[in-house]
Amino acid sequence: MVFSIKIDFPSTISVVSITRELEKLNASQRSAVDTIEGPLLVIAGPGTGKTQLLSARVANILQQTDTLPQNILCLTFTESGAENMRERLTRFIGQAAYDVTISTYHAFGGDLIRRYPEYFSETRLQEPVDELGRHQILQDIVEGMSYLNPLKQTRHHLGDLISTISELKRALLSGEDLRAIAQKNASFIKTANIDIKEIWSDFTRMPSKVDAAMPYFTKSLDVIKQLLPEQSVNPSFPPLARIAGEQLINAIEQADSTRKTTHLTIWKNK
Repeated sequence: MVFSIKIDFPSTISVVSITRELEKLNASQRSAVDTIEGPLLVIAGPGTGKTQLLSARVANILQQTDTLPQNILCLTFTESGAENMRERLTRFIGQAAYDVTISTYHAFGGDLIRRYPEYFSETRLQEPVDELGRHQILQDIVEGMSYLNPLKQTRHHLGDLISTISELKRALLSGEDLRAIAQKNASFIKTANIDIKEIWSDFTRMPSKVDAAMPYFTKSLDVIKQLLPEQSVNPSFPPLARIAGEQLINAIEQADSTRKTTHLTIWKNK
């Protein structure tokens, strides 16, 4: 069966076969694509095909209804995400993808402010800060910090600091959330260091044989498992104990299957 799109309006969409793209979707994704009426919530992690799903859903809405491309709004968090979405959608509907409004939340909000300034006359949002402005604001804040503040070192890595703030905003983390995550991770590091240091007290260099090295790592994994918190402060930011544990489990499994200590060494150094 071949699905195609043909909508008659001044900027005509070319007939494009989407069968091959739809076949890439699993059953749950296909169900989401076929749901074109009412609200729909899709919860999935990075790299699970959300952009592909959304693009297919837009194409399906255009195919099944009389909705025009210019009546559809797609929002994402990053410029790269918006570009990726535009590229995916172009595969489905061709040039008509450029009639669909695809933007970041920030850019879309800025566009609204510029188009309807009368609604923002009593606020300071008439001129949204640009990338250079963000850099300057953070630079001034960091330069004003005491040299005893660990964050003072970020003056050499302002780009990373801006990216980190963006990640926190995307995860909807408050300052209190961030402090709670940091406190839990610091507590884990302090306790784990004491117990793991004892396990590795007689360790001098990585043994060449997997069986000789494995006890150090399996015992360390037991320590990490005991320190796992019952729940995360925020699902988007798993606790350090969980990350370290999952990566160690993977390293142990890789070492066991390959009979080489390479992955164990990588985990230890990290």
